[in-house]
Amino acid sequence: MYVVFVEYMIFSNRIEDYLAYITRIKQNNPTMDLLESADQAGLFVEIWREVSDEDFITMKQERTEAANSAYAAVLNEMLDNKKPIQMWKFSPKNLNVI
Repeated sequence: MYVVFVEYMIFSNRIEDYLAYITRIKQNNPTMDLLESADQAGLFVEIWREVSDEDFITMKQERTEAANSAYAAVLNEMLDNKKPIQMWKFSPKNLNVI
């Protein structure tokens, strides 16, 4: 299982709409967290935990390739496309001290 980061920029005049939308996403996905940049207005990062390889592929397609996905349909009008969606998949590491 992986931790996935999804980064994108939201138009400043659409941030309230975006937050209402992402709140609904969070209600159905309790392992998802959201960060907003403290020094770049409108820059957001979703953090998803316990993501399988298959789920990552689906997430990436919905956000970057499938213009007709429900996710894309809502977010495309809010996204500042000058900064494309970035996605990264990380493997958690155990750092237990011996």
